[in-house]
Amino acid sequence: MTQVRPSVHLITASLFALLLNASCAQVPTDQEPPPPSAAHTSPSPFPPRMGHTSIATGNGVIIWGGHEEDQSRPEASGALYDPAQDSWTPIPQSPLAPRTRHSAVWTGKEMIIWGGSGEEKDGGRFLRDGAAYDPATQEWRKIRNAPFPISSASALYHSRHIFMGPGSPTSRDDLGKLAVYSLLRDSWETIDIGLRVYGIAPLGESSIAVVGESEGRTEVLEYRIGARGVREIISRGAADQMSSITLVADGSDVVLVLVPESSSSEVHVIDPDGNLVKESDVSGDLHGQVDMVQYPLGRGEGWLHGESVVSISDRGLSRVDLRTMESRSWQPKEFRGRCGGFSASSLMNDDIFVWGGRSCEGSALDAETAGLVVSL
Repeated sequence: MTQVRPSVHLITASLFALLLNASCAQVPTDQEPPPPSAAHTSPSPFPPRMGHTSIATGNGVIIWGGHEEDQSRPEASGALYDPAQDSWTPIPQSPLAPRTRHSAVWTGKEMIIWGGSGEEKDGGRFLRDGAAYDPATQEWRKIRNAPFPISSASALYHSRHIFMGPGSPTSRDDLGKLAVYSLLRDSWETIDIGLRVYGIAPLGESSIAVVGESEGRTEVLEYRIGARGVREIISRGAADQMSSITLVADGSDVVLVLVPESSSSEVHVIDPDGNLVKESDVSGDLHGQVDMVQYPLGRGEGWLHGESVVSISDRGLSRVDLRTMESRSWQPKEFRGRCGGFSASSLMNDDIFVWGGRSCEGSALDAETAGLVVSL
């Protein structure tokens, strides 16, 4: 997600050509793809939680924060899971107060945590402070406070900036704002975008795409990152209100999958002229990464994986084949009874790592401290 390529288009020529061909002539498949397999990891050093974050570092996955059954009593501890050894190592205590539903990003060197909801003794208030953790040195450092407190925010690290899209701000005045942190300047700026943000994706070296909703319309906006901050805005188009979306990227390739309330799902891209284009309808069952009705709760994750768009949520695992525009969804038996942990999933090469959540009946998972490794 942090690769940088020399392009400012939402989609490269090769992937655009692939999608264009698929929109002109969908290719039937003779064989259905096999269902993904899931295996349990070794037990973690603490009970299962919700509202935590899961950050892939290249050498493993860091689980941090969240809460068990009581949201008003969050945690401030974490651990690194090593998939090669199937082992867990607790990380040092952070300088931050306990929190849940915070945001986290990986910069290539550090995990940076910001915001979230605090403890009951503090009124459960939303927070605006943050800190960075370096796994190589096992050290934490505080970062400058954000301009406003927020919980359950969409977050992206790109071009030495962290972008936070409001999930649950303390004020309705902050609902349509984007908070941007510059690592080089150790400073924040606030951009009033007028959208409720559902997803943020990187565009080449110097832009980001923001997908959100305003007055019943799903909109795509592009922001340019300059020497003086994130200033320039370009509207890329709009579509009718959707029930769910999946926004995925791997540097400069970006695909937006829209799932309407009725009719078939749709794949959208930005063409080389900068226009939002509906490339094709998608046949088959599909569950989006972000449920707009439940947002910011019930949120999943999504990725570009080879020539497919993969998304995971409480409803299961979905894959859209970009060559054929066919979609499949699965609910592996290991997923059943587990709710709420999929919003903190991480992609590790060809595996998705899932940990935490609660039982779908509302209580904590019964002594289920292991994670799941889902092989794609």
